[in-house]
Amino acid sequence: MNLIKYLKLVFIFALLVLLVVVSQLNTAFDGVCDLSERQQCSAKMTNVNVSIVKLKEIIELESVNYFDVASPSQLNINSAWLEGINMNMGKIPLQYDILAKEDQFIYRFYVIPVMCSERNMRWQVSINIQDQHNQSPLKFEFSTSW
Repeated sequence: MNLIKYLKLVFIFALLVLLVVVSQLNTAFDGVCDLSERQQCSAKMTNVNVSIVKLKEIIELESVNYFDVASPSQLNINSAWLEGINMNMGKIPLQYDILAKEDQFIYRFYVIPVMCSERNMRWQVSINIQDQHNQSPLKFEFSTSW
């Protein structure tokens, strides 16, 4: 009887650990969000939490790809650009639109990764957000291949 209770407790504990790990894989990141393997990440900026969502499963070269940055309050975006990580492609300025929802601001970024000689490219999007006291960078990465 004690063995069955022990096995039940071990099973419940293992299930809880698995749930925590899976939830962390889907949304959390340290430093830079990598959207190569996931659709969404969350980040804590100075005074606000933001989420970053990749709107296409696979990022296409030479095509417009969309990334949404959602925030409960309006962000003061100073600049945003795309740059290659494993090959110097320069800084490609990004355009965005502000979409309104009931309880949050959504910033839709238009990202067009270009084809280059490197078959498997790593890219980084940098968004400089100004708050009351300083500028905070929000960065996320993704991969393309041809």
